[in-house]
Amino acid sequence: MSFSDDAYPLNKSWAAAHDIYDDTTSSEEDVRKYPFFVPRSRRVARRYAVVLCLIAVLIIVLCVCLPWGHAAYNENLDEGLRRFSLEQKNFTSVCLIKQYNGLQEVPLFAGRLVGKHSPDLCGLYHHEGVLLEVGNSDGSSAFFLQLDFGHYGLKYYIQGAATAVDLIPWEADCQFRCGIVPPAQGDPRKLADLLRTMRDQGYKYNGITFNCLEFSQLIWDHFAPGNTGCGPEVLNQWAESRRSQPTTLPL
Repeated sequence: MSFSDDAYPLNKSWAAAHDIYDDTTSSEEDVRKYPFFVPRSRRVARRYAVVLCLIAVLIIVLCVCLPWGHAAYNENLDEGLRRFSLEQKNFTSVCLIKQYNGLQEVPLFAGRLVGKHSPDLCGLYHHEGVLLEVGNSDGSSAFFLQLDFGHYGLKYYIQGAATAVDLIPWEADCQFRCGIVPPAQGDPRKLADLLRTMRDQGYKYNGITFNCLEFSQLIWDHFAPGNTGCGPEVLNQWAESRRSQPTTLPL
């Protein structure tokens, strides 16, 4: 006695549910739905989809959890801040600044587009930094210290004026946001201690969880500035006020 498919037709839906039926042909719907590869069956397509989803989740987790760059610490800056403290210098004001991202930092364009920058897409794709005014014990302004954090780590620049390259206005009619540093927070040694603590706790650059925006805001919050205003105009007013009432800040 012989058995034939006509006599005993296969219930394809039941077989597919029990993983024993595989339609080796691809329908036109499959081709439209999966333009890059045509699965032999919807069961195989589902397996592809699960694998791709798992890969996407893994990439997202790695991007969030793994550092993309160096720590927010600079040994030379640490030494300089402690020296400023011994010289009875203090921070008198703090400013948040926005800057265009330089294309020379992108590996694809490294060394070929020096001085060029990318647009500030949707007001979100830009760099932020911190500009600190360093004052003498008599209330006069000594110089400005700019902190710049990125995948390269923590850089700093000492300059004689409150300015920065490739500056983006903080808001309409306002170059950058500034605030007066309270005397209790003005000691440079406190900032040095904060940066050293961040290093010891493993703070490293991550474009998603700890980038230049988070770093700048953390420094701003550390100083807890008051009487905020727009720089650089307001800095000149504050400097004039300090000169009229010089004060030696205790260490």
